[in-house]
Amino acid sequence: MNNDQSISFDDLEYLSPVTKAHNVPSFLPQAFLDICERKGYKGNLANYIASRLTADVNIDEAIAVAAIDCNGQGQEAPFNVMAVIGFYQDLMDKVCWNARRLFVANNLASAQTDATGGIYGVDFSQRAIDSTGVNADNATIYDIVKSDYEQLFLAQSELLAVMDMNIDIDLMFFNPSERQEDGSWQNPHYCDSFDAALEVMNGICDKLKTEEKANQLSKLKALRDARLKERLSA
Repeated sequence: MNNDQSISFDDLEYLSPVTKAHNVPSFLPQAFLDICERKGYKGNLANYIASRLTADVNIDEAIAVAAIDCNGQGQEAPFNVMAVIGFYQDLMDKVCWNARRLFVANNLASAQTDATGGIYGVDFSQRAIDSTGVNADNATIYDIVKSDYEQLFLAQSELLAVMDMNIDIDLMFFNPSERQEDGSWQNPHYCDSFDAALEVMNGICDKLKTEEKANQLSKLKALRDARLKERLSA
């Protein structure tokens, strides 16, 4: 990526406008910043989009501007136009992950407060509030995610209409790509609500925890086997 397309995190915080009215919370700003901090293609693409942000251009609009720019550059474009359009889904996926983080933290905080009879659960929520940029109870989280989805859905629909592209791209609440055993990438989850997204995300987290536990047990066994072999050979 060319240097003039990159943007620092501090600059992004300064340039990134509030995506909605100041009194309306949204997971979009922090979700966008989180993707900008990633290494690799998605992070580079996010920073390319961020360079289109101005005081008058919001995040969803910046994605559209970046897509139109890339479409106009043809083969010389730094990113495939379909990848830029697909960023709407990438951003919505991250919105759901951040919303889940706060959702789970609220449940943990409530459980700990009930168990202790005090306010010891506040720390759980506060860390999630700081990392997502949203302070809301779980009932309100549903409304915020729905509002964020509607904003991105409208922006993507307008972009496709303006570009007159004869393609059908459905924006889902949650539809991440997953690497298959054969090395290919597929999108097996088509979640049309935050509830459906929560169920899939919980399953993904459970699977990762199971795999991590199995990996740690395997490493522990390997260390013990090596130590036993060393003792027997002594």
